[in-house]
Amino acid sequence: MKSKMRSIRKTALIFLLVSVLLAAAIRITSVNAAAEKPIIDTYSQNEWVPLGGSYFRSYQENTNGYSVMITGHEIIDRKDYLEKYGLDPSSVNEENSFRYIMEVSLTIRNENNEEGKIMIGDWALIGKKNDYITYLDQQLLMDTDERIDSILSSISTAPGKDIEMKLPFPMRFIDDEKELDKNAPYKMAVTKYPSRKYIQFG
Repeated sequence: MKSKMRSIRKTALIFLLVSVLLAAAIRITSVNAAAEKPIIDTYSQNEWVPLGGSYFRSYQENTNGYSVMITGHEIIDRKDYLEKYGLDPSSVNEENSFRYIMEVSLTIRNENNEEGKIMIGDWALIGKKNDYITYLDQQLLMDTDERIDSILSSISTAPGKDIEMKLPFPMRFIDDEKELDKNAPYKMAVTKYPSRKYIQFG
C-alpha cells in the first residue's frame, strides 16, 4: 500500500513539474511573439534621411533635427586611392590592408539642434543581401580630411549648417581572384535604435 502511495506521489510530482515547464514554455513563446518588431526605414541615394532622434549607442546622441544624404559613391583600387590623396603606402599597415575602398560622399544637415551629435564612427557599409559588412576607417578619414585631426567617434555642426564629407570604407576580405562588381548594391546603416535607418545605393 505504501509502495503504491509513493508511486502515485511520484507520478503526481512528475506531472506537476511537466505542467510547470510547459506553462513556462508557453509564456516565453507568447512574450516573444508579442515582442515589438524593430522599425526599419530604408532610403535611397540623393534622398534626405531625417534621423529624428534615432541613434546607434545612446539616446543622448540627440539626433533630432539632423538629416543625412548620400550623394555619391566610388569604389577605388587601393593604389589609386593612395595616389589620389598623396598617401604613403607604408602608412597602411598589413592588418588594415585592403584591395579596394568604397568612398561614400554625403551631406550632414543640422536644422535646429544646438546640443546633438551623430555617431558616424559606428556607421556600417553592408552588402544589400547582408553578405558583407565593413566599417568607417577613421585613420584614413584623418589622413584625407584636413578638418579632422583626431579619431572621430561623433560629429556635429551648427544649426542651419551642412557638412559635406567623403567617408572611406575599406573593402577587406575581397577574393583577389574574382573581379569586383563595382555596380553591386550596398546599404549604409546610420541608426540602430529605435528605428533602424538604412540608405541603399549602387
